[in-house]
Amino acid sequence: MKKVVLLIILTTIIVLLSILFLMLCLKQPCSSPPKPNNLSDTVMWSGDCDGGNWIELVDIKDNVYRFRIYQDYDGVLLMDADFMLKNCNNKVIDMENWQTRVCCYSNSMDSLVRLGIKNIGNEDCNNGYLESIYPAYGGVDWEIIQEKYLNK
Repeated sequence: MKKVVLLIILTTIIVLLSILFLMLCLKQPCSSPPKPNNLSDTVMWSGDCDGGNWIELVDIKDNVYRFRIYQDYDGVLLMDADFMLKNCNNKVIDMENWQTRVCCYSNSMDSLVRLGIKNIGNEDCNNGYLESIYPAYGGVDWEIIQEKYLNK
């Protein structure tokens, strides 16, 4: 009887230690993947362990932001388009701070492509985002959007 109880206790301890070990291993921060050689030094990684995109701010003119978004592993151009800020003061993003403000690319293929804006903790940008303006300049996602939604 004592051996059975001891075996149950040891098994429980081993299982709990294994779970703790796995949790610690899986909690490690992810670094950006190697940048494809075809991308410029001005691109920024936006993603996590399960994937993301390379994003580049090309230009800002009259509160219109031109971004290029590239595929994570091979640098294929997904979208090259102008974007406008929505729900934000136009002064929250500039050429110097954009890498700390733009956070994610959403290409749900519902014909509108968006870039997320990080919460900057002030009233200038509550639930803000950048919305694409069409026609875009190019990219794989733009070709799909034209084919599915705009050429009907």
